[in-house]
Amino acid sequence: LAVLRFIGRLEHATVAHITLTAVLVSVITSRVLSPQYTVWILGLLAVTAFQPPRYFKAIAILLCTSAFAGNLLYPGYYIAFQVGDAFAMFIQTVRVMTLLAGTILCFISLLDRSGSKDSTKPSSQSKPKAKRQGQNRKALQKAA
Repeated sequence: LAVLRFIGRLEHATVAHITLTAVLVSVITSRVLSPQYTVWILGLLAVTAFQPPRYFKAIAILLCTSAFAGNLLYPGYYIAFQVGDAFAMFIQTVRVMTLLAGTILCFISLLDRSGSKDSTKPSSQSKPKAKRQGQNRKALQKAA
């Protein structure tokens, strides 16, 4: 991420989106996948929602599913997970795979140059405002 930022590939991205991606990459590559890490992820997800990047809805669904599976597994099915129960293993698999998919999708959306949904379209408010300002200038020039 630092190299991408240095070469200018992340100029379009918000700080929250870059931070969420960095935390997700750190969590997914860590040797320990603690359920407490979801507090960081969901907090950053909430901040990122103010200026949502592309694919944000899918990222949010994947990360919330991972958090739900983690909360279901710990402490509810923890003993069953330790003894190798199939359902507990399924919950852990869903937890890890949705976190991995959310991380990959977040990284892909970070590399997407079109940025957030708002930056892909020209603002509909900027043209009428500019037009009104131009009309105001003309009216002032006529009055003077």
